[in-house]
Amino acid sequence: MAYVDLSRDAAAMRCIFLSLGLAGAGEEVRATALTGGVSSGIYRVDLRSGSYCVKQALPQLKVAKEWKVPVERVFAEIGYLQVVGAIAPGQVPRVLGQDEASRSFVMPFLGAEYRNWKAELLAGRLDPQVAPAMGALLGRIHAATADDAQLAARFATDDNFHALRLEPYLVETARMHPSFSEALLAIVQRTAQTRRVLVHGDVSPKNILVGPGGPVLLDAECAWFGDPAFDLAFCLNHFLLKAAHRPAQAGELLASFRAFTDAYWPHVRWEEPRALEARVAALLPGLTLARIDGKSPVEYLGEPQREAVRRASMALLQAPPLPWPASRPAGRRYFPHDHPKHPCPPHLGFARPPHHRSRSHQRGRQRRHRPGACGCLARHARSGGTARRRRALPRPGRAEGRARHRTGDRAGAARARRRRPGRH
Repeated sequence: MAYVDLSRDAAAMRCIFLSLGLAGAGEEVRATALTGGVSSGIYRVDLRSGSYCVKQALPQLKVAKEWKVPVERVFAEIGYLQVVGAIAPGQVPRVLGQDEASRSFVMPFLGAEYRNWKAELLAGRLDPQVAPAMGALLGRIHAATADDAQLAARFATDDNFHALRLEPYLVETARMHPSFSEALLAIVQRTAQTRRVLVHGDVSPKNILVGPGGPVLLDAECAWFGDPAFDLAFCLNHFLLKAAHRPAQAGELLASFRAFTDAYWPHVRWEEPRALEARVAALLPGLTLARIDGKSPVEYLGEPQREAVRRASMALLQAPPLPWPASRPAGRRYFPHDHPKHPCPPHLGFARPPHHRSRSHQRGRQRRHRPGACGCLARHARSGGTARRRRALPRPGRAEGRARHRTGDRAGAARARRRRPGRH
């Protein structure tokens, strides 16, 4: 069947609404193109019966590199919305009808009371209730669909998922960074072979609306019965990237990271949590690097931030896998260390960098730390990615105190110590 482009065929758009009974016989159907998506044409249609949104799958995604995918993926998205609509009513759009000729479907238009989560995060408006609500929603979806043979057969969309997710993100990044090719392709293989739950595949803040009844999950065209680790890592990755963009709010974003995972883990009963978490920890740096050098790079990072994210991701890809619980769950290495304006929340990292160990160890390293040595992102980015070694300068009174101590003048040594700057 020939592909019908709704952006150029007003008659086809009108036929869709007439066939669904949403438009009157003499009513004008005028569609307004909406911005924001790269994989679909999205249109708003206002009629007497209500406001509607039409979504049509595109054969070539709107990115700089060539990225062609089958338009039949729209039917997987329709199926996902129907399945999840029964699990969590109101947390995904309701499908009002579909049109096979144009590979499109119609849903209600969600108005001004729904805010895009990506826009909120980029503007620095962090609602602490959204991340745990989203983590709990994803956990419910995964738990309700785990090891379901009927869903596994219905969503055996391996080719679509490879074309939409594995190839443009991880495989493309492996091509861009040959030295990491083996590690990235091993992650691709393991992800492709793991089939446990119904996966959304694009759990990104841009696909989440914050509404009066909680988060609403959109754009499920990557739907696939596969590895739940991909959904987790894909969403958690955005907390790291947004913190790179807004380092002053890194602590709040990492707190949201933790709230998301804390709300998700209680739902994991289909497999050992430590096995799932290990796969998340392996996927996360690969996906972070993919959002810098893959086919769909994030648009809001400047070059210094991109380079810092790149270095941090590579460092984590090079590190040996860590056993549970040291790998739980991910993030510290991307962010500033103990700094009054950018504190690291507790227990959010892969392996802790050396200066995050004991308090006494921290005190011993404070004067010796070289900025950027731990892979921290925001402070490194502010200096343009240049790590500057700080020289320890001699303090007044140190030489005098040592000399007096050697000669047995303990009281004189104590007086010399008291004269050092900063001592009370």
